[in-house]
Amino acid sequence: MGLAARGLEARGIVTVALTNMPFITEKIGVPRAVAVRPTGINAQAEKFVPALYCPALAALSSPACLILPPGWYRPKRVLEVYSDTTESLLLSGVIERGSDFERVAIEPAR
Repeated sequence: MGLAARGLEARGIVTVALTNMPFITEKIGVPRAVAVRPTGINAQAEKFVPALYCPALAALSSPACLILPPGWYRPKRVLEVYSDTTESLLLSGVIERGSDFERVAIEPAR
């Protein structure tokens, strides 16, 4: 399906792909939908909001990142990220900003 999707996307047609083998999908670096919320003492009542997790792609020299709603980036902010499991990620810098998103570099929180 990946080759068919690439051909369609090259022609400007948006595609969606589903997988029944997530262990393979994770290894090849496919972006995935996640839910995020801030951590900390003042953030206990915060609700999860949707985000997009994009793994690092060495071939493009692209670091792992999250695509978040605008205004979510704070230097050294730690987010709780939920997909199949929950993990804490540190926001380490803004890669790109748009009118309706922020693409931020991430690293594991210590």
